[in-house]
Amino acid sequence: MKSTKICLPVLFLVLLGGCGAPEDEVVVARVGGRVLTQERMRQEIPQSLADSLKELAAEEFVRRWVEEELLLLEAHHQHLEEDSWVDRSVEAYRRKILISRLLDQDVLTDTLVTSSMIGRYYQEHQSEFLRSDEEVLMGYLVSEDRDGAKDARSAWVSGVVFAEILADEINLWGEDSVVVSRGELGELEDKIFRMSAGAVTGEESLGERWAVFKVYQRYAAGSIRELSEVTDEIRARLMAIYRQEALARYLEGLRSRYPVEVNEELLSGGSDTSQGGSN
Repeated sequence: MKSTKICLPVLFLVLLGGCGAPEDEVVVARVGGRVLTQERMRQEIPQSLADSLKELAAEEFVRRWVEEELLLLEAHHQHLEEDSWVDRSVEAYRRKILISRLLDQDVLTDTLVTSSMIGRYYQEHQSEFLRSDEEVLMGYLVSEDRDGAKDARSAWVSGVVFAEILADEINLWGEDSVVVSRGELGELEDKIFRMSAGAVTGEESLGERWAVFKVYQRYAAGSIRELSEVTDEIRARLMAIYRQEALARYLEGLRSRYPVEVNEELLSGGSDTSQGGSN
């Protein structure tokens, strides 16, 4: 039976920056004739992680590496690399990687969407950004106890902004400027959707915690979403459009460099393509 050896103490010293041995001599794990080296671990585990997270990440990486190597050894033992299905799959994956690398290098590098482009698209397509239901723009603060929620409410009502309230209380958390539709707030929905802009709820029980909600703005169904709400969506749309146009231009240039022949008669039904052509 194949043996597995894992040098985790060495691994953690390496990841935490405490090993002075030459990198090419440090073996972290071994499965059969395959080894996992210190250098590989350095490449795979982000050095920006906290020390405790590095150890967890390292343990998980080594575990997965060992399992994969065991499975690969058995696959080789069964000569699966000679399977025609494997060959076709590997070639298909290789083609996708090469094409993706080429597009990243030659086609997608210059795609730039500016604020003016986004604004123009928004003005020309406002009918695509209508609200299908009533919505509110709101913020909320959550506390472990009711007193904390009560203090947060008092500050909010007196005009203290969300960020300052959150900064002053370590036991508070929450989110500001959230757009919420009907159906997302559970039992509090009717209360919050009846509130006017600027109103703050009382301390609301959320099981073992307490929360306070503030409505900043109400939006009627059928109203147009603000540009700030759809900026990311528009940017993604424009990126897709411009990249598709860039790809079309790139392909046109390639057609002028490489000969392309297509048997149109075969495609139009002149022959039975499923049988590989006429006899």
